[in-house]
Amino acid sequence: MEMADHHQRHQSPIVSLLCPPPINVVVCSNTFVKFRHGAQEVVGLVLQVDAVREMVSMRLFLTWEAVKERIALIGNVNNISLWPKDGRYPPFYICDTDLVVDDIPTSSIVGLAFVFYDTSPNIRVVNGMRNTYRVTSCTWFARNLITHGITFSSFPTERFPNVVMSSFPSMIFTQLLSIKRRLQQILNTRSLSGKNSSSAQVENIDNYTWMYIIRDSPAEVENSLVVSRAGDVVMDEFIQRSWREQQLSFWVGDENHLGYAQSLFGLNFGVGVRFTVSCRLKRNEPYAEASRTIDASDTLNIVPFENTSRELVRRGVFFKYKPASKVLSIIVRYRRLIGAINFSQHLEARGMAPFARNDDDASDVIDYPFHYNVLVDGCNIEQYNFGTNLVRLSDSRVLSKDDVISLIERDL
Repeated sequence: MEMADHHQRHQSPIVSLLCPPPINVVVCSNTFVKFRHGAQEVVGLVLQVDAVREMVSMRLFLTWEAVKERIALIGNVNNISLWPKDGRYPPFYICDTDLVVDDIPTSSIVGLAFVFYDTSPNIRVVNGMRNTYRVTSCTWFARNLITHGITFSSFPTERFPNVVMSSFPSMIFTQLLSIKRRLQQILNTRSLSGKNSSSAQVENIDNYTWMYIIRDSPAEVENSLVVSRAGDVVMDEFIQRSWREQQLSFWVGDENHLGYAQSLFGLNFGVGVRFTVSCRLKRNEPYAEASRTIDASDTLNIVPFENTSRELVRRGVFFKYKPASKVLSIIVRYRRLIGAINFSQHLEARGMAPFARNDDDASDVIDYPFHYNVLVDGCNIEQYNFGTNLVRLSDSRVLSKDDVISLIERDL
């Protein structure tokens, strides 16, 4: 019932608006965006689009700090946390709410946001990617409640599957993941070639995806004309065609390029392994996975991101895009590094465990976890009433906040 109420203001997603450059975002119902709200940038879910007035209605997704500020006027959440503490890298935690803001001009929209529930498979692959967020809870200020559970859909294609076969945000996200996977595939090579270079093409990359990629790029984008060729068999003839078309390209490999590259394709950008892991899929299973921790004696393929070069040909990644053909070509020049003594500094620079250490995570303030996946007397927490300090568990028991804290302390 709560989910139905929460989405009742959603209109048909057919109405859409284009936010012009440099934003380059097509907005329709159930699109997550970042927008200016007062002096802050806030994540919101578009509920309604007024194409004539160029206005939208938005449901707010707030940080824990913003939620606590509002709760302080009603109740309290002292000594507890409703979701885990944020790390140093995206996706960051935000909270769904019942707060709706009307008549937001589309000119206040600053870009897309990609929001997923904490158990979504996408959470595992977006680590470090910009504009990504994770949600476990919803704050119902009108009811003085915080509940755990899914209260939203990440894309219009999920919210309206029978109406929208594809959508702008899902297109951008899917194509970014396609590029990310292709980069990982060509870096995970055991080739003994002395060139230490791999290349690949990714087809059907939309112009808007390219604009998303180059936005805020610290590297200069070069514009040139190149010759493209294609051949077709028509009836009893083979026809070879050549033509000139625009190519846009840029290179990343300097030290100050690493953060930008990671914000697009994740923390592990430019890291590949030279070993394989057996992963057998049984006949009746739809999915299987296997893993192996990187060992200190392993050899890795690393794009070093440095301002000086040991090699005659500079290490780095070239991106070359043909807008007319919608083809993205990738050339990766890497370095083979043997043993942790050689590659650990590159993993640490990327913030990758187990070699990266973050002493900032230590905190003197102890918050009791009221998270969705924490067991309290064998049950999960379903909701917390911050007006009455009562907690409902998944077995329908209602306990006081202090009783829940006592049970958590008992099981530590």
